[in-house]
Amino acid sequence: MTRKEYDALFNEFEKLKQLIKRNTSAKVLDLKVLLQETLDNWRGDKKKLRNLVSTCFPEDWSRVEKLLGDKWMDLTAGEIFGEKCPMFMEGDEIKMGIRPVSRISNTGDLGHMTPAGFIVSRRKSWVRSREDGITKAIFENHPDFVENVNILPAFKGDAFMEGGDVMCLNEDSMAVGIRSSTNREAAVEISRALPEKRVYAVLKYPEELRTSWTVHYGLHLNYMFSMVDEGKALVAPYVFDYPKGSKKTLMNMLKTLSDDLYKWEPVREESDLNPKNWPKIPHRLKPRIESRVYGGLSKDRVEAFRDVGKVEIYKGGKLTSKKDSFIQALIEDEVLDPDGVTLVGGDPGDIDYRNEFHHWITSIREGGWACCVLTVKPGIVVAYYDMFKTNEALEDHGVKVITMDPRYIKQMTGTGFGDLILPLWRSN
Repeated sequence: MTRKEYDALFNEFEKLKQLIKRNTSAKVLDLKVLLQETLDNWRGDKKKLRNLVSTCFPEDWSRVEKLLGDKWMDLTAGEIFGEKCPMFMEGDEIKMGIRPVSRISNTGDLGHMTPAGFIVSRRKSWVRSREDGITKAIFENHPDFVENVNILPAFKGDAFMEGGDVMCLNEDSMAVGIRSSTNREAAVEISRALPEKRVYAVLKYPEELRTSWTVHYGLHLNYMFSMVDEGKALVAPYVFDYPKGSKKTLMNMLKTLSDDLYKWEPVREESDLNPKNWPKIPHRLKPRIESRVYGGLSKDRVEAFRDVGKVEIYKGGKLTSKKDSFIQALIEDEVLDPDGVTLVGGDPGDIDYRNEFHHWITSIREGGWACCVLTVKPGIVVAYYDMFKTNEALEDHGVKVITMDPRYIKQMTGTGFGDLILPLWRSN
């Protein structure tokens, strides 16, 4: 990143911070500043400081301690984040320093705050595991949090979770996206830790089949669904089969694209998919060959969409029911108002759309994610200025939309405003 780009990004963050302050009573905090304040608070207590620093290196503290010697007592927040990696040289030899923290800009992935306590993410990815340690170190040791915030639940065994998959729906209900990034075991642990809540575990796209375009429906729940006000939500179109029958429309569109590729793709004639060779290929290898040639539109990937958007409902860690549509289940439980559902891309019946396919492509172009908006306050969101149809539809549903041109923020996060903010508590 050039100096000019860095200054532009800084200015965009400052603009967003001031926008949040003007529209809410919230105090905007910076994770690095919080970590530095935590370190400074415990400089006089060597035992406590050592425990704090070691928490920031959950799986490789012994290596870091050996590398640093006594220098760990003087580490800054920036050094813990890995800004000076490699940190040390001996003569002409570079010694590998602290592993940098990856994708810390996606603050929303760090966890989820509830009235009962803070849920710290437990990342499946080793690359991002240090973010969890740093978050835990702050919440367990920062003077503003240590006496005021409980940490829950303590994930065990195979449970893993990221904050973008967990959201509050109302005082009585929560939603957790499961499959990729967060699994069913984590949803059950959250349900046990908050037995008074109804927890909706929403099926996302299978991680093992995920490609770049299916990330919209597979990586996090907030890519598919975001609450924007009491009883109102921004929803990815078609995937939740709401209104009923729209999932079939999506499947037909995907199948048509897939069939066209299978029929007309020139690579077919030069590949192992040649009809003469196909019967000789072991069945276990066929999906891999199809994926290589046809990418995200191979038949197994298209078929995997059928279960996306279904929901399992838990109470006190026990499964109580299953439904074919998360959105329909919320409406039946009066968590969501049917008139409060806004689709990314707006109304498919809009006169400007030639057909459903035109609407679907527009929805992908206009952010592609439900987290392309940031709810700064119930009924007030920040959105990309060029999400014309989506922003118009939100306004029509009584949601105030504040637009920004965040070209540098978008380049950094790759998704939307919703990934930049981790609310420490909000009413919705």
